[in-house]
Amino acid sequence: MRNRYRNMIVACLLILPNTGQASEVCRNAVQAAERQYEIPAELLLAMNQVETLWSNQAWPWSLNISGKPQRYKTDTEMTNALDEVVRRTENVDIGCMQINWRWVGKECATDPRDLVNPQSNAICSARYLTKLYRQLGSWHKAVKAYHVGPFRKDKGANQRADSYVCKVGREYALLLGKEDPC
Repeated sequence: MRNRYRNMIVACLLILPNTGQASEVCRNAVQAAERQYEIPAELLLAMNQVETLWSNQAWPWSLNISGKPQRYKTDTEMTNALDEVVRRTENVDIGCMQINWRWVGKECATDPRDLVNPQSNAICSARYLTKLYRQLGSWHKAVKAYHVGPFRKDKGANQRADSYVCKVGREYALLLGKEDPC
């Protein structure tokens, strides 16, 4: 009986993707984009942790389809799924930084599959966040607008955005070794 359970555990571990390597793919892309766009160190990374955290790792091959998160083992699996998804809806968040194809992705790419690449995804995110920062005048407001857009007035959207900012603030504080701001 003990061997049977051990064999089942080993089999499960063999089919699971290496989350550490996947997380590093996002981390490296996001940190490079932070430097390129002069975003405060670790801010975009904190957002990445909130956007795609899965099994305690940032997961680059993530889609959020009309509010339903999906994880894929590889970029190829995600790309194949994305082709089908975009035929049904443009309301899909893509990759490391969960770039929404309808609202942000089209500013960065002509094809949603371009955003599967973690580097392209992180650069799109950094460009958008920097644009929001310049438009709104603070990183706090930029992070809030990143989640719901810069001009949302409805109470529900603003409550979701405040919650998002708090989650990002927690991750940011952890990354900087500081106290939780919320």
